[in-house]
Amino acid sequence: MFNAIRLFVVIFFVSRHTMAKDNCKFRDSLDQCVSISFVEEISRRKDSKFILKVLKPNGDNITLSLNDLNIELWMEMKSGHGHGSDKVLVKKNKNNFNISNVWLLMIGEWQIKLTYTMQGKKVTATVPVCVGRKAKDSHMGHCSK
Repeated sequence: MFNAIRLFVVIFFVSRHTMAKDNCKFRDSLDQCVSISFVEEISRRKDSKFILKVLKPNGDNITLSLNDLNIELWMEMKSGHGHGSDKVLVKKNKNNFNISNVWLLMIGEWQIKLTYTMQGKKVTATVPVCVGRKAKDSHMGHCSK
């Protein structure tokens, strides 16, 4: 009986780790999951607020300091030139960050560039966002060519 319980516990934690790792679309430079959830639709015409979380491989939240987090919006244009957007506003909650002042005004692929410090190491992540002409055409991830 004891071995069956121990086996169940091991399988539970391994499957939880595998599920969290497999369900993660975007990772930082330490291979941790970066979760971005837009509060409403991604839009060129209004603030596209989102919630940011960084998760351990098992799916647990990682607590980051507001002072250590930097978020930049960036668009690389076909001409080779790039530009940013207004500075985003960051509000810390218990297990996540609420990000506002997210203006993605131009059609095309934007990047949400993240930098933060964890255990004395600089960690980076870049999350692509495809902005279409209409909100229904916008989504997380790369734009199809």
